Amino acid sequence: MSKSNSPASAASPSLLLAVDGVPVARISEIGDFEGQRVQVRGWLRRRRSKGKLHFLVVRDGSAEIQAVVSKRNVSDEVFERVASLTTESSLIVTGTVKADERAPSGFELSADGVE
Repeated sequence: MSKSNSPASAASPSLLLAVDGVPVARISEIGDFEGQRVQVRGWLRRRRSKGKLHFLVVRDGSAEIQAVVSKRNVSDEVFERVASLTTESSLIVTGTVKADERAPSGFELSADGVE
């Protein structure tokens, strides 16, 4: 993995890039990435589902964020795998950071991938 030369990396010199070039963001610094696609690595604190949506509360040791997994944004296989995740499962969530005033951190992650 390599360091990024993006403006966000200037504020966070330890920022890493995932294999596909997507930045790996600490949740406490997620606001620096608004509108950008990032990876968050951590553990599942809580999952709830409603129809074609899964709501994942993910923690990484620095903070928590809600990731929204929509069936239209991921494969059927990924959607089904997310449904079977248990509390404290390790996971990597990839998605776009969106401002949301309802969220405790002011941001949520619109997920397009979960590993």
